[in-house]
Amino acid sequence: MRTTRPVWLLVACLAVPAIAPAKDAAKPDPKAILEQVRRFYRTAPSYTAEGKAMTKVLQPAEGVETSIGGTFKIQLARPNFYQVEWTLHLGMGKTSGGTVWNDGEGARLYLEDAQSVTHMPSDRAAMSAAAGTSMGTAHTIPTLFFGLEDGPSILERLEDVDLAGEEMMGGMRCHIVSGSLPTGVDYRLWVGIDQPYLVQVENTLGGSSSKTAIPESTPEQMAKALEAMGMEDTPENRAHVESLLEKARAVMSTVRGTARQIHTGINMMSPLTAEAFAFEVPEGTDEKASLQEASEAAAR
Repeated sequence: MRTTRPVWLLVACLAVPAIAPAKDAAKPDPKAILEQVRRFYRTAPSYTAEGKAMTKVLQPAEGVETSIGGTFKIQLARPNFYQVEWTLHLGMGKTSGGTVWNDGEGARLYLEDAQSVTHMPSDRAAMSAAAGTSMGTAHTIPTLFFGLEDGPSILERLEDVDLAGEEMMGGMRCHIVSGSLPTGVDYRLWVGIDQPYLVQVENTLGGSSSKTAIPESTPEQMAKALEAMGMEDTPENRAHVESLLEKARAVMSTVRGTARQIHTGINMMSPLTAEAFAFEVPEGTDEKASLQEASEAAAR
């Protein structure tokens, strides 16, 4: 049976005001904190954690608020080993989950709804494809750890960066660093003071100009999107993807919400072997040539 997910969930990753700073010479530099996090994650030998993800969205026109929660487990190691598992709790006892992994045999994506596994063309394509359906948990930390973004990392692209106080989170004393992306998405990051761990990541959803929230794709970006979906780069397929983006822009411009990831049990020093990243595909799973084919299977 198909599990219906709101359109906004598929673009949750595309998308609290900061407290005015005190005039204190000893106050930590928030940009320096983010740079320390970036360097730490880009050079750590491994990363393991588990946690919870939550998304809350209000559709003002209908006065309807929707909340979805989930759990996840992450294992990462250099040069490109990973396994991220997630389970979303959709209400009424329904769940939706998946796994993206590379145990040295290439990037693959398993989707529970479609009962399918797809070989992905690259690690970047795998993480991007898993981003929306995993509520960002298969994208945020892995992309930072492996440096998979085009250009500067999200930590480097944040503007109006400031400190918004300190708070205990997950048993750690944390700085709260706030900032915004040029797309209009606001972020708050809980960064460990004793260790520069990203303990919690919170960002806004919707409320921006549709063209700002999801900018128009360049030809190069569209080519990568089609590759990630396993679709041939043709004018027809480009038009199809652009129509999906237009629908997503319409949704993102009308909703208001927040997405949150809380990471616990973080360990960035344990040695991990390739065997730790193997994933046993459930019996009855079909292999699909592309994400488009997998999506069609889930819709049946």
